Amino acid sequence: MLTGKVIEESKIGNYSVIFRYPKFEDFEDTLKYINSLVEERVYIDMHKKMSKKGELKFLTLLLRNIENREAVSLVAEVNGKVGGLVNINKGVHAENHIGNLGIGLEKGIRGKGIGKKLIKLAINEAKKNLKTEIVELDVYAENKVALNLYKKSGFKKVGIVKKGSKKNGKYSDRILMVKYL
Repeated sequence: MLTGKVIEESKIGNYSVIFRYPKFEDFEDTLKYINSLVEERVYIDMHKKMSKKGELKFLTLLLRNIENREAVSLVAEVNGKVGGLVNINKGVHAENHIGNLGIGLEKGIRGKGIGKKLIKLAINEAKKNLKTEIVELDVYAENKVALNLYKKSGFKKVGIVKKGSKKNGKYSDRILMVKYL
């Protein structure tokens, strides 16, 4: 069982960070985490805050997908609270060797190396548990911080979807990136 399994414990700057698989008991923290990102209006696809019911449904599905080897997900527990989360979802059928990555970090822990470490550990877990050979992602073109993080993590730009997202009435291009493992 992977639920709650600790992958690594680190001291990063002034932060004690535990990189681990999520567990159901993270519910309150993950709800606060995702809603803080929505409030901040960061570059995520969500427009509205997540309800308790919605977060319970998300977390239940996520934990099931992890146990069924359809996804890898790690949280960054920073000083005792979930402050970041990364998912790699396994492709299906002819694309089951490809994982799709998504990551988010609370404002206060960005730029400290936590995101880079979270991506690295999640990719290692995806190679081992999902047999992932390629990891892909898409990112808002104006999200320069994330683009830099992905480049530092070994991702290469492979394309652009013009007007690939529409949020708050505004179009944004999406940059497609890939990393071959």
